[in-house]
Amino acid sequence: MKRELFLAFLVSVALATSCKKSLKEIKTSTIELGEIKQHIVNS
Repeated sequence: MKRELFLAFLVSVALATSCKKSLKEIKTSTIELGEIKQHIVNS
């Protein structure tokens, strides 16, 4: 289930990138990705 959440997030980041979101939004997504990774490791 954790892996599914992680993959879903990666897909959302890919979609955001393909929609040419601003660099700031992509940076925010990268930070969120790091937080999700940390949460998975801590679980």
